[in-house]
Amino acid sequence: MLVETGFAALTIEGVASSAGGGRPTIYRCWASREDLVVDALTATVPIASTVDAGDLLAVIASTVRAAIDGLGGSELGGAVVGVLA
Repeated sequence: MLVETGFAALTIEGVASSAGGGRPTIYRCWASREDLVVDALTATVPIASTVDAGDLLAVIASTVRAAIDGLGGSELGGAVVGVLA
């Protein structure tokens, strides 16, 4: 739904309806649509750093590169730009 409607038009009621459930079912798992979107993006584009955790700058750079690579090759890339805008 995020890709189809964009973040601004995404509603918990719409997600629940699309899933064949009700709003309370969605709210049992996520407190807000922002939490739902974060979990959906994380599940779709898992980002794991393989850099030594002792070098914080390298970990951050590796994580950002992995996110860009993962989202750049996905239809969610455009949706993420909408979320961040």
